[in-house]
Amino acid sequence: MKSHKRITIAIILMLAITLIFTSCQKPPVDEPVDSTPTTTEASTDVTTQATSQTERDSMTEASRTEKGSETVTDVAGSSSSNETSNTAHTTLPVTSSSKPSTAAQSSRTATSSAATTNTTKAQQTAKAVTTTRKNASSTTKPPSATVSTTKKVQQQTFNITQSELSGLTSYTYTMTTIDSSNTEKTRSFTGVRLKDFLQKKGVDLQALGSGATLAASDGVKITYSRNLILDDNTLIAWNENNSPIGYLRICPGSVTDANMYLKKLASITLNP
Repeated sequence: MKSHKRITIAIILMLAITLIFTSCQKPPVDEPVDSTPTTTEASTDVTTQATSQTERDSMTEASRTEKGSETVTDVAGSSSSNETSNTAHTTLPVTSSSKPSTAAQSSRTATSSAATTNTTKAQQTAKAVTTTRKNASSTTKPPSATVSTTKKVQQQTFNITQSELSGLTSYTYTMTTIDSSNTEKTRSFTGVRLKDFLQKKGVDLQALGSGATLAASDGVKITYSRNLILDDNTLIAWNENNSPIGYLRICPGSVTDANMYLKKLASITLNP
């Protein structure tokens, strides 16, 4: 009977040592402990309960056979029970996997890929905008001022005679004049255009300067502007109301001032 008790105590001690060794193999982890009971804890509780039941049965049988050994059994059983209980209730740390799940890795990879794609598109767009701006700046240039290469007509004087007007197209215009006494007259004049005469003399009308000075045979002079010289209504006339007047007269049809209608026209001097 004593050997049987010793074997029982030895088994209990071995079970307790095994549980203690098993619990010491897993290194503690600093991560928070999940309060939800795990499968390992449940198995440990079942093992602990079975061990306690075996211990109680062994102590009952030992107390019936020999009262002298009761104290020793109780002490050993109590000690083993305490060790077993303490070992059984030792909370095992819950180790969570430090590696992310496959789904999490796929999600992070997809997010990273999308971010890289967006960055690349943004860089391409910025590059395209920069290229467009460069092309626009290189092709769009402020209009340069047109520099005229035509030289202005130098001061020249041309004598005007009836024979100089031959071969030119003649025109008849009705003109109204107002003299210094505010007397208004309406007459028709026949002659050639002043600008046609200048062209016959080889003058470049586009190169005309500020205007011209017209002189009469009696020394009277008047000045015409460039616009008045180029006016289609400005005639060198020899007829007035269909009758010869015996001299040449300059007649600016667009002007009513009678003083501008110079009689006995002899020459014209172009001003630069």
